[in-house]
Amino acid sequence: MTIKDKEERNYYYRNYYQKNKERYLGYIKKYHNSEKGKIREKEYLKEYMKRPEVVRRNKERWKIRESTPLRKIYRLNYMRKRRKDIKFRRKEYLYRRNKKDSNKNILEKERELNRNYYQKNKIKKRVYKLKWKYKNMNKVKSEKLAQRLIKIPKGKLCEICNINKAVHRHHEDYSQPLHVMFLCSTCHGKQHRKI
Repeated sequence: MTIKDKEERNYYYRNYYQKNKERYLGYIKKYHNSEKGKIREKEYLKEYMKRPEVVRRNKERWKIRESTPLRKIYRLNYMRKRRKDIKFRRKEYLYRRNKKDSNKNILEKERELNRNYYQKNKIKKRVYKLKWKYKNMNKVKSEKLAQRLIKIPKGKLCEICNINKAVHRHHEDYSQPLHVMFLCSTCHGKQHRKI
């Protein structure tokens, strides 16, 4: 084959691929999701990791990681990126919570610290609560009126999601204390975040 023939062939293949790109990508996805594709990928990775170039590169990387200050920097950067994701934060919280529950000493120390803090700053907390009540008298009065006069009926579902049981009373306008929506805790939180 001459050079012109090769160029013509390549040009034809490129155009054909661009026209039928979606179909080809569909075939590739099906193959990768199949069992044959997964087995071949594993075999290829094993062969790839045994290559001398890859082994050398990995050794150099591990040498850098073994030094403690650089390792800490890598870890901090990784955690900063991951903590933007909400799911990762929940997992991290649950992991720490389970760790505390398993170690009773950690829980006892935390409780002691909280008790000491509350005893030292008792007056500050009371003053803060009183200030908030004084600023938001309208809210406090409407909430108390609703608690006294309006009862949540048994088996009442949330007015927004219609899945969970209603537990809270929500005021859209605090000037009208008897106009109330019956909501579950999640929907109530969402409503307040909108406001």
